Amino acid sequence: MKYSNLYFNWKHEDEKILYFCKPSSVRLKIELAKLLLPFFVIITIFSLLYFYNIINNWILIWVIAVSLFFFLFSFFYKRYRYNNNYLYITSKRILFHGLEWFFKDYVKKINYENIRNINYFTESFIWRVFKYGTLEIQSSHWWVWDITVYHINHWEMLTHYIDKLISLSKEQRVDFGEFDPDYFKDFKKNETNS
Repeated sequence: MKYSNLYFNWKHEDEKILYFCKPSSVRLKIELAKLLLPFFVIITIFSLLYFYNIINNWILIWVIAVSLFFFLFSFFYKRYRYNNNYLYITSKRILFHGLEWFFKDYVKKINYENIRNINYFTESFIWRVFKYGTLEIQSSHWWVWDITVYHINHWEMLTHYIDKLISLSKEQRVDFGEFDPDYFKDFKKNETNS
């Protein structure tokens, strides 16, 4: 059991973790690459201005220092957000821990009995190519928050996995197996064969 050694603050004693994930690491790499482009463009433009004696070296040093500061700040902030956004699927409920803006934590919990609908979608061609998407879990009660998890792998298979968990009784969920992407990757073939 690969998730049995995991623990989180809100875990009940009789709760079994069936799946744990963070946003796609590919998405993080794309976000970090998008930070590099403006940084290099700014440095290149100001280096050319310095080369043609349009600006002096102090302006160039100041621009490089400010650009480097914003690049490093954005880089570490994106890494920090990546490490602090995660999803737990347990035998009792689904929990999502997120981070908004600067260090604003939030936790959304939803019991299986309160799930009204589960959707998944991709927002662009790049999402489809790199196989990450958005999982949206809608609550049946207005006082329970919906859960939207962006940029996760296996979003399509997780939808079917959660559908199966909803259909089980509480006792059956405890004995239900952990999410295994290799097992569930052929779920469409298995559905047509049964």
